[in-house]
Amino acid sequence: MPTIGFNVETITRKLESLTVWDLGLRSKMRPLVRHYCDSTDAFIFMVDATDREFFWDAEELFEYTRRGLQEHDRDTVPCLVFANKSDHPGAMSLQEISDRLSLPEAAKTCPVHVQPCDAKTGEGVEAGLDFLARAKGVGLWFGAPSPTDSPAPPEPLSTVEGASLADENFLRALEPGARPRLKSMGPEEIMRLVLLSGEDTLETLAAVRSGYDVHATRMHFWATRAQAARAKWRALKVSQDSRRFLEALLPATEEEREALLRAVYSDKIDDPTWAISVMPPDRRTPEADEDWLERIQQLESYGGELDSFCALLRLAFILLKAFERREAIKRMDALLHRLEPDYAFHETRQYVALQLAHLALAQVPALKEAPFQQLEQRCPELCQEDCIYKYYSRSVLAAGSASFVVPDVAPLPSVISVPEATWHEQLDDDGFLEAVQRKALSSWGLPSLARLSYLLLRQGLRWTGREDHGGSGGGGIW
Repeated sequence: MPTIGFNVETITRKLESLTVWDLGLRSKMRPLVRHYCDSTDAFIFMVDATDREFFWDAEELFEYTRRGLQEHDRDTVPCLVFANKSDHPGAMSLQEISDRLSLPEAAKTCPVHVQPCDAKTGEGVEAGLDFLARAKGVGLWFGAPSPTDSPAPPEPLSTVEGASLADENFLRALEPGARPRLKSMGPEEIMRLVLLSGEDTLETLAAVRSGYDVHATRMHFWATRAQAARAKWRALKVSQDSRRFLEALLPATEEEREALLRAVYSDKIDDPTWAISVMPPDRRTPEADEDWLERIQQLESYGGELDSFCALLRLAFILLKAFERREAIKRMDALLHRLEPDYAFHETRQYVALQLAHLALAQVPALKEAPFQQLEQRCPELCQEDCIYKYYSRSVLAAGSASFVVPDVAPLPSVISVPEATWHEQLDDDGFLEAVQRKALSSWGLPSLARLSYLLLRQGLRWTGREDHGGSGGGGIW
């Protein structure tokens, strides 16, 4: 069904918030496209690669849109052309599409890319959006080379170091079209923006990345560290430049900053894909609960460790196993307050972690003699980072740092789901394999793993590494 008028939808992709306008401009309305070009950050144009007869229609609309962008001084924004049905017999080549739309001419002022795609399966869509991310300076691009030699976007008229600006001028330099703008977005600039911003964390991160070449995972590390300290920053209730506040929170030298980050992340952080998407800390060597608690009590937690809800749950779990509930709460409260300013105390997050850990220990008495790792295996949903958002919206949770607030999404549970690790005897072998592929098993454990291993070995689907060497066959599909 053709679009009537326009559709508007906001989506979040790789921590970037995209507000997309889908314009259904029939022939008589096409001159009106110029009214939609103001404040546009990117231009996506889809064509039917098999429709040579009516391709003049696409050429006309493309030309109207380019004029509209020029009228609003937006002709430097990246241009992505999706060539739908490129895999069909007789489809136009990317070079032919490029020539008919005069893309080499457009590439003189903006980044241009033609991306083959299949609108039904979605193939090629992510690669096209990765180009936009790269062209806007918010990530890396691993797609095929553009059919034209697209120049980089024009450099801003002038840039300025963020450390030289007071808070008010710092925020002004981040506004769209600001002159001068910040020269770069490093740890100090990321943390300052999070401290000074009143937005949700994800929106703040998206704003940080817009227009700058920022490593997504590193950015998330520093932003999370600032997020944890933001409540203390706002509680100062005095006029203080954020640069002074950051002196105690951010190491002075690059070596010290890198050491802080490397305590949480392994060398995998240098993988280019970690620059596109935020990856969780991976330096989690097995550590006994007693050793972990002792390290926390000695104030030796590394940056951002207790900002994780799973870490709070672990702390509550360990203390509730060792002490009565009231004593455990008292000890947890005292310990978290001692960790300030590295940890921003949050009353509601602490209460929810204690409540869920208490329910798990009450429902599964065997956990009282088990390490936290057993809780992660038996109750995986409790240990997910977004667990708390099943009960709280972000805005309500943000208001619960000083005192407990009641959940607004769903009431806190009185029982928790503790699936038993089984063979899933109710499923035949084909149904079991299908459920594994769909990640639809109600529980997962050693019996399920043993059954999966048996079925794969029986079918000859052992991993052979042949795909890594260009071989054929079923190796590696699991």
